[in-house]
Amino acid sequence: TFYMSTNGGLYDKSCTQPWVELDFEIMGNQAGAESKIWTNMLRGTCQENWAWITVPFDVSADYHTYAFDITTDSISWLVDGVAYRTVATDGFPDAHAAAQSSSFKEFISVWGKSSAEAGEGIP
Repeated sequence: TFYMSTNGGLYDKSCTQPWVELDFEIMGNQAGAESKIWTNMLRGTCQENWAWITVPFDVSADYHTYAFDITTDSISWLVDGVAYRTVATDGFPDAHAAAQSSSFKEFISVWGKSSAEAGEGIP
């Protein structure tokens, strides 16, 4: 998982404190000649705005560059310089404010457990 968050990087399972998080999640079982990557914009108190993107290569076969392009009115998910998803932020005031304030911090994590297992999501 490659992501940016305004809450210190931990998922608040209680969903009581608002935050904004932008995610790329690479799942091994989705890698192949065409790979699917989970993207998400979490905001508010656990409100998800997710979408799968498909890239025309095996994400596990080589190094790739994952980036967010944050402008005054949108957020894009880029892989190797190509935008695969863009979301306008005018309908998401908290995400728009986070993008404009530079309050995001970068994180990377490796998940080896399912959400049903104890300790999932804890670095």
